[in-house]
Amino acid sequence: MGWDASWQAHLPKIRLRYINKMYKFFKKFTLFFIIILFSNPIYSQENNLQKKWNIKKLIYSDNSELKLDNGNFIIIDQNSISEVMSEYGNRRYPYYKKSNILYLKSGGSEVEWKILFIDDNSLTLETPIGTYVLEE
Repeated sequence: MGWDASWQAHLPKIRLRYINKMYKFFKKFTLFFIIILFSNPIYSQENNLQKKWNIKKLIYSDNSELKLDNGNFIIIDQNSISEVMSEYGNRRYPYYKKSNILYLKSGGSEVEWKILFIDDNSLTLETPIGTYVLEE
């Protein structure tokens, strides 16, 4: 009877240690899961942005549209944006990104292009001349 009583006296301490270990594990796992959950879309959006985009149309501020055929595209890489337009020529701009805005350096000024929509196959950008509708 002495051994049983001694063992039963330590049982609440053993349970408490086990519960504490499980609680610490759960906290770490939850934090890890939250970091992975929120960092993955940010990473994939960056990768989705950097590619060659075909310009489907340009919507001006008066809502008139310029539909463009193949051969007109925008190339976004890590450091620059290139506009390649068959009728207007090629232009290349260095840029940086903050949140959903691309800041392009054109001459001595800085121009904002706002990302309105992005997924794997399409991108919509609001620019000073109008809204670009782009597809991969």
